[in-house]
Amino acid sequence: MNTFRMVYLAMIAVALFASQAATSRAQLTPTTVTANGPDDSNTSTLNPSPIIPVGGGTAVPQCPWINTGLADSGFVGSNGWNFTWAPSAAFIQPDLTITSYYAWAVNSPVNVPNPDGSINNRNVVNQDAGGALFIMTYTPQAGDPTNSATSSLHWVQGYEESFNGGPFTFHLDQPTNSSPFYDVGGAAGMGTLPNNASWFRDTPYDYEAATYANPSGTGEEKLTNSVVQFQVVLASDTISNGAHNVTLWGGDWWGYQYSNFDVVPEPSSLALLSMGVLALMGMRRRVRR
Repeated sequence: MNTFRMVYLAMIAVALFASQAATSRAQLTPTTVTANGPDDSNTSTLNPSPIIPVGGGTAVPQCPWINTGLADSGFVGSNGWNFTWAPSAAFIQPDLTITSYYAWAVNSPVNVPNPDGSINNRNVVNQDAGGALFIMTYTPQAGDPTNSATSSLHWVQGYEESFNGGPFTFHLDQPTNSSPFYDVGGAAGMGTLPNNASWFRDTPYDYEAATYANPSGTGEEKLTNSVVQFQVVLASDTISNGAHNVTLWGGDWWGYQYSNFDVVPEPSSLALLSMGVLALMGMRRRVRR
């Protein structure tokens, strides 16, 4: 484990101690699911569980995955993007409500409504796969950031991932290359609920024959385990002289770990077994003759 990750985990331990009351709302079930797919037993477990607050300050540390992802994706001052973490995000935690946070495997959740009543299915059916469903709302109180004529609300999400026990890599989760915000294409709604409330949804997963995991290639046994963790924060964007001045207010850390193993023989194994049985039958015929 590198020094950066050890220091950050120590900061998170402080955050957990300082924010037990705020995070208890986020413990939803099931936290672990195991199900048989076409030929594997698949397990998905929420990680972290319960959710951990994210923000500025020391008691609730900011997210280095978002910072790294923004810089790596070119959202920097020289390109017209300026990001600042609010000094403290403690006040925003009571305004965040986790309505869904649970693990799933083989079949993704079906017809789970978004807070605005819309439906956004992942359509994973009978696959050797596993992931999590996460839905959150933000209901601003007096003095909290809201959509206005001069500033617009958004979500920003960063994540880290490790495949098959490999090193963790950091990324910005963005639907389009032109924006750092994660609230397009039905993934979220900003100020669209009563009382100017906003919502966010994500249903990530990994699967055995993944085309994105190391080592490269496709096929059976391609991905046997993964750890994927997200940090999503509320952001307000004020445009001045063509530049985006974005304040990151804080949010939540959530994620899952996925693993699989064979429970029935693979097709190639069945073929070898069939050839062996046929060979034995042929030997028995010759002996009898």
